[in-house]
Amino acid sequence: MGYEGKGSLYQYLSTRGYITSLSSSISTEAQNFVLVSVTCDLTETGLLNPKFIVRALFQLVKRIKVNGVNEQLWKENKQIDELKFKFKEKENPADYASTISATWLELQIHETTWTHPHDESTTSHWRRGSWLTSHLITSTCTSALDDLMKGSKYVYTNISPRNSGRKKCLLLSFGLGVVLLGVVGVVIYMIVGGKDSTDTSIVNSPNDSREYRAINLPTKLRITLVSDPATSISAAAVNVAVGYFGDSFEFPHGTAHFLEHLLFMGTEKYPGQNYADEIMSGAGGFVSAYTDSEVTNYWFYVSYNLKVALDVLVQFFVGPLMTDDSIVRELSAVESEYRKGLTTDVWSSYQLMRSSSSNLSTFNGFSTGSISTLNRTDIQERLWEFYDRYYSANLITVAIIGNETLDTLQEWAEEIFTAIPNKDKSKPVFNQLPFPPGDKRYISRAIYYQPKSDKDSIKLYSL
Repeated sequence: MGYEGKGSLYQYLSTRGYITSLSSSISTEAQNFVLVSVTCDLTETGLLNPKFIVRALFQLVKRIKVNGVNEQLWKENKQIDELKFKFKEKENPADYASTISATWLELQIHETTWTHPHDESTTSHWRRGSWLTSHLITSTCTSALDDLMKGSKYVYTNISPRNSGRKKCLLLSFGLGVVLLGVVGVVIYMIVGGKDSTDTSIVNSPNDSREYRAINLPTKLRITLVSDPATSISAAAVNVAVGYFGDSFEFPHGTAHFLEHLLFMGTEKYPGQNYADEIMSGAGGFVSAYTDSEVTNYWFYVSYNLKVALDVLVQFFVGPLMTDDSIVRELSAVESEYRKGLTTDVWSSYQLMRSSSSNLSTFNGFSTGSISTLNRTDIQERLWEFYDRYYSANLITVAIIGNETLDTLQEWAEEIFTAIPNKDKSKPVFNQLPFPPGDKRYISRAIYYQPKSDKDSIKLYSL
């Protein structure tokens, strides 16, 4: 859909003076649904004709369903992806560590088992790289469109005459459909290789000279080791299988995010607040974290003292303090983050879409949190309850990148990360769809809001 060449949706709309740009994307919001979006930046003419643009998109989808995917375009994209994989350049170590740890956690959803690449007992393999798309066939795309055609949800940003100083935005939803593991599910399955796969290798780009090893600790914590003798930057990431959807209906909105903040505020072994920041910056690095819908990721990079940095990070999952004064301090930090989000259209429109979803779905929530949701007399108790329920070794995956040998990295990993206790907790599962098909309470309605920018755009979503 994001193709801009001859016969594309972009060409059709831009030559008629409706849009100036078009892009499409897909994001995994949860295990059971993904968000597919098409975004167009509008001209003044397009601003007056949003329905024409929406109809054009669905005409394209119908045309692909009837005629199939353009074989030449499909082959070109496959070749591009294969070349990207073949000549894949090294990523930033910190970003790469986060990606690896998150990837393995996604595979855990499918109960994938794995260990050292040369251990014959493993039953799956990991294939990294954009070349995965070359293993898909055109019918995969066509069948996915069957789900998209069940309905969509689109956001229409309308800015009234600029000299009036008034702005408004329309969020219009209709006939919402669902993609259950859609294309993303296929790609994930291809990465896994299936439960019956006997391929135990980690397939790398020919341009990737790094060495890899995957290990399973007795605590069921899984670690990917990457040895890169040429790197001057070491990094690590710890991914926990719970995010802001975990707030669910049992915890105050923002609990997962607030907990992420508080783990930086001292541990039993390193009680000083911001000690982790001091250690990482002192080693020429940086430490941070983010809370997503179903994962929370803690990561760092350093120029030296990787082993020390690993020990500092692991204490977040062994003995955090979460003292009264740190709660007060970080409550202000979360409130500030929330206030900052209010100034951006990206955050506001996304939150508006979430707030307009079914109140039976965890998608309908407020992930950042604020003083109004977190300033409670029992907040410390609720934070500990959340931590004890989900922060367990069997729900954690780790990636470590360094210039040490794989044997050295494994020795450090086993020595340090075995300290994280395994409570044998279950990963939270969220089955309620945010926009139930056919439920007129959440589809076929319009919502107006005032954007912050002077940019006219229309967004079409399908879940």
